[in-house]
Amino acid sequence: MNDIAPWSPYLARTSLPSAGRIALTAAFADVIDVRCGFEAHELPEIFHAPADDGENDACRDIVRLNVEHTAEQFIRGPIPTFARPLDGGIITPLDPSLWEIDDPLRRFATGAFNLTQWSDPNAELSHRLFVDSATYNRWLMLQRQLGPLSSGEIESALDPRARAARSIAATNTVCTSDQGGFDEPHPSRTSTYFFEERSDTIALAEVEKRTSLKRSTIYFYMNDGKFPQNFQLTDNRVGWSAVEIDRWVGERAANRKR
Repeated sequence: MNDIAPWSPYLARTSLPSAGRIALTAAFADVIDVRCGFEAHELPEIFHAPADDGENDACRDIVRLNVEHTAEQFIRGPIPTFARPLDGGIITPLDPSLWEIDDPLRRFATGAFNLTQWSDPNAELSHRLFVDSATYNRWLMLQRQLGPLSSGEIESALDPRARAARSIAATNTVCTSDQGGFDEPHPSRTSTYFFEERSDTIALAEVEKRTSLKRSTIYFYMNDGKFPQNFQLTDNRVGWSAVEIDRWVGERAANRKR
């Protein structure tokens, strides 16, 4: 099976078992869940939606930023990656330099690449991609939500200098290159994202119910500063203040009556 439709692996989330390793698509599904609040099955919808200079493009840009963020961990070497023939076979450790490509999006979209023509994004797919489970899980535990991005931040991703500055300022983990390890995030990077759970905290499903908005629309409004911000509860859970959500709904209703 050499033809893998982009983003189709995220619909099934098949495990593709490999000893001590996790498929790249399964790993990235966890990344966008933890950092963006998107679920894996939403990725095909996000990338098949038409360009609109609005919500659709914003969601795609957010996913692309996370692709770059994750690929950087493979380039820097803290997370080992591997290749395995599509139909199964011998696992090949990948040198970090094989991630030195202009756009890794297709690799993340298909979870595969061509091992011999690794720099050609249009080459026929030959191998699936895997990451080391133990190192990846340790890195994932240190991740926080990327948070809402302003339009300026999204646009800055297209500017290499702005992207470099943002990467340095917003990096979540520090790699010790001689040991290949991780340091805990500096408190200043996390203190505004972690709160004790309050009695009025509600989950995304309840936010969708109270506002009649879809997840992607909620995050789009958050990105523009037009919706209450969420906050981190645990490594894998975020919440919203029910009071803030109800106030937002009330204000919208009042504005419609004017």
